[in-house]
Amino acid sequence: PATAFMEWGRGTDHEGRRIQHWFAPSDQPLFAFAGVWKDSEVPSFALLTCEPNALLRAAGRESMPAILPPDPKAQHLWLHGDWKRAAELVAPYSSSLMREAVR
Repeated sequence: PATAFMEWGRGTDHEGRRIQHWFAPSDQPLFAFAGVWKDSEVPSFALLTCEPNALLRAAGRESMPAILPPDPKAQHLWLHGDWKRAAELVAPYSSSLMREAVR
């Protein structure tokens, strides 16, 4: 679960530091990324990415993390469903349901 995520933006600020763009869904205060877990000798995980929505594209991104919808059925499908159906959840989150705060 997360409350926001950061992506680096184009350019630098007035002090020469890279610009951080923070994004979050406006329709859910706590959200989940689509990710995979491998429990092995070295447990590891990876977040799945997809095409960027308009908000992230405007920030210069070529991809974005896949964010699961707030619907408990979608989250259950991601955790327990077969890949063919769960893969449909790996899609850009609607930019109209997201907010950005440049820091």
